[in-house]
Amino acid sequence: MEESYTRRVTVVRILVASLLVSSFVGAGVEAGSTIFTDSFDDPDSGWRVTETEAFSYGYDSGSFSIRLELPNMDLLTEAPLTSQLRMDTGFVVGTTARRVPGESGAIYGVVVGSSAQGLCYFKVATTGVFAIHIIESGQLMEGSVDWTASDAIRKDSASNVIRAFIVDRVATLEVNGVALAAVELGWTKPVGAAVYAATYEGAPIEVRFTEFSVSGAAAAEVPSFAIAAGSANLPFFDDFADDAGGWLVQSSETGGLAYRGGEYAIRCTQPSVYYYSYASLEPCPSGFEIAATAYKYSGEDDATYGIIWGTDNSNHYSFLVTADGWYAVCLQLNGEWQANPIDWMQSSHIRQGGEANTLELSVRDNRVAVGVNGIQLTSFSPILEGPFQVGVHGESYETAPVEIRFTEFSIEALE
Repeated sequence: MEESYTRRVTVVRILVASLLVSSFVGAGVEAGSTIFTDSFDDPDSGWRVTETEAFSYGYDSGSFSIRLELPNMDLLTEAPLTSQLRMDTGFVVGTTARRVPGESGAIYGVVVGSSAQGLCYFKVATTGVFAIHIIESGQLMEGSVDWTASDAIRKDSASNVIRAFIVDRVATLEVNGVALAAVELGWTKPVGAAVYAATYEGAPIEVRFTEFSVSGAAAAEVPSFAIAAGSANLPFFDDFADDAGGWLVQSSETGGLAYRGGEYAIRCTQPSVYYYSYASLEPCPSGFEIAATAYKYSGEDDATYGIIWGTDNSNHYSFLVTADGWYAVCLQLNGEWQANPIDWMQSSHIRQGGEANTLELSVRDNRVAVGVNGIQLTSFSPILEGPFQVGVHGESYETAPVEIRFTEFSIEALE
C-alpha cells in the first residue's frame, strides 16, 4: 500500500527548572552498594521539618510524614544525600509509603531531578493508578507516562513499595515488585532524590513514608517487562525466507515492496512517500505483542520504518523510528493524518545509520507501549479499538531513494 503525505516534525526544546538544587558534585556508584538509607527512627537524620497552615512535613513515630491541607496541592522534600547521583552510573531510589486511613485520596512517590535539568516524578495514587511525569520548565514533557491502572498498586491506606531504577538514562518504575513502565531521560548532569505527596480533588491528606533508600544498580538488576524478540515458537513468526509468505509485493514509479535475499524490502524512490503491508493473518485480538527487526539498507539517515496496526487502510497507527535516531507514533483516521499521539523525539537507544533495530509494541487493556532494542520508550491510551490488522511500514522523508529491509516479524497474543 502506497501513501504520500507531509510529515510534521516537532522538536522539543529542552528547558530547565527545578525544585531540587544540585549543590554537590556527583558521585560514582557501584552496583549493589548502599548510598543512603533511612528508616526515620532518628529525627536528626537530616530531613527538613516544616509546619504551616497549608502543609507540614517532618518525623512522626518512626516515619516521615507529609500533610497537605488543600486540594490540588503537591509537595516534595529532598533526601539529605551527601552527594548528587550521576546519570552515567546506575542507581535505584526506593521508598515504602501509605496514606493515613480516613483521609481523602492521595498521590505519593519519589522524585529524581536537578535545578539544571528538570524533575521526574514516579507517582502512585490510592485509587490504583500510576504515572511517570517528566517536568521541565514547568511543562509536562513528551515521553511521560500518564495515569494508568495497575493491579500491582495496593489501594486506599495500604502500603506500597515504590522503586525507581535509573540505568543508562532509562527510568523504570516498579511497584510492589512489578515493573510498570519506563521513560527515557536525556539528562547528563547529577541529580538529587526526594519523596513526594499530592492531593487532587479532596483534602486534607497525610502520607507516611516508613523507609527511604538509594543504592547502586546495574542493567541486569532492572526489572524487565520489555517485549521479547521473535522466536519460532510464537503464534506467528516470519524471517522472510519464504517468498510466498503472504506479504504484499508491488512496484510503481514511487517505489514498491518485495522479497529480496531472505528479507522484506520497502523502497521509496521519491521524497515523502510511504508503503506498508499487513501480515497475511486474521485480525489480532485486543491484547498482543509485536517485535519487528529492520534496518536502513540504502539512502540517507532520514529513512523511516516501523510497525503499523489498524482496523483498515484508512484507520491505523504507525510506530516509527528513523535511521538518525528519532521515533514517533502517528495516527490516521478516516484517511486523514491526525496530530501524532507521540510526537517526534530523539532516543539514544535507536541504533543509527544502517544498524538494525528491533521495534517492540504491546497493546493491552486500552494501553499501548512502544520500545526499541529491549527498552520501553513510552506508552499512551489509543482511541482505535481492535481487533487489528498488523504489519510493517517504510517511508522516505526529505531525501530519496531509500530502502528499508525487515529481517524478522513476530506476534504473540497476551492473556
